[in-house]
Amino acid sequence: MTEGFIATANEHHRKANVRYVVGRTHDGLPFPDNYFDLAYTKKGPTSWYKEGNRIVRPGGKIVLLHPGDGNGEGGELGLCFPGLFAPPSAGTPTLDRIQKQLETSGLADILLSTIKETAWVPTPEDVMALVVFRQSEEYSYYAREKCFEQIMVQFGKHASDQGIKTTNNYYLIQAKASE
Repeated sequence: MTEGFIATANEHHRKANVRYVVGRTHDGLPFPDNYFDLAYTKKGPTSWYKEGNRIVRPGGKIVLLHPGDGNGEGGELGLCFPGLFAPPSAGTPTLDRIQKQLETSGLADILLSTIKETAWVPTPEDVMALVVFRQSEEYSYYAREKCFEQIMVQFGKHASDQGIKTTNNYYLIQAKASE
């Protein structure tokens, strides 16, 4: 799937000073040490932290934005659409993984903040889009055939004029590459 995203970006969004590459942090990113002044990712807590520290020059900035614990897709939507979305969960497993990864990352001057966002899922079609996000066309068709009617019923039970209110949490991490 990533290779397809890269091909689309290169075809439709290419700028003279931008290049898109496939990189897997477990294998090592395809950049030399100390290559960037700044790096940003919005992936989950993975081996990216150590790789980010490696590819950013000493003292350079690293910014990370991660989906947080208790997001609307696993919280409020889980209450409105049981079986399609996970119910709200206790604890902070994502934050716990982030903190564990940061301990061994080598990053310095780490600042971690929690950002809360209220968002609205305005239509049953938007709920369906969340259900089939990043899935194959075949699965999307199957899910629509099997689930959409019940999604419309449940949406009608829980929605206001604006749709279904969700609360999304994110973890914003700002750090420096080690000197």
